Amino acid sequence: RTSHCPPIKQHPISRQNETPGKDVEFVVEATGMNLSYTWHHQTSRYAHSKEKVGGDSETLHIQNLQSDDEGYYTCTITDPSGGNVETRPAQLTLRTTSWRKWIFPGLIVSAVILVIAVLIAKRPNTMSQLQGCTVIGSDMKAIRAIENDISDWRLLGEELGISSTELNRVDKDQHKELSKLRE
Repeated sequence: RTSHCPPIKQHPISRQNETPGKDVEFVVEATGMNLSYTWHHQTSRYAHSKEKVGGDSETLHIQNLQSDDEGYYTCTITDPSGGNVETRPAQLTLRTTSWRKWIFPGLIVSAVILVIAVLIAKRPNTMSQLQGCTVIGSDMKAIRAIENDISDWRLLGEELGISSTELNRVDKDQHKELSKLRE
């Protein structure tokens, strides 16, 4: 008994700019009896791994589209003798409104920049207020408080992704100011 590849009459058709939350279908049609269908999903056309999706059917139903569903879909059709053939990939993309795609990251970046600007602007003022004062007793508490603020600022800067070069520069400037106060 020889195996042969079932001829494909209809490949699945790409679905571009589909609405998130919507349901879509991919359909394949092949000639032959008792054929089995295995659908696969790849996140990119050249991805090395394929995820098996759907059941053994000519139609793949995807409900409630989400960003994870984007990618390429193929179907491997197998005849009873073991011969198989794979369809051309059909791409699925979702519609995104450009302002929605970028507004949240943009707001976060703006907030981070604002916080950093405020922190940097406040540091020199705090130091210059203490310059020229004689450091005795309770003034040492103020210096320790400033040292703690510098440490807290560095931790916040690291959490916000400020480069270590910039953090080191600011630390160096702040510690110079503290050294002047201690003299």
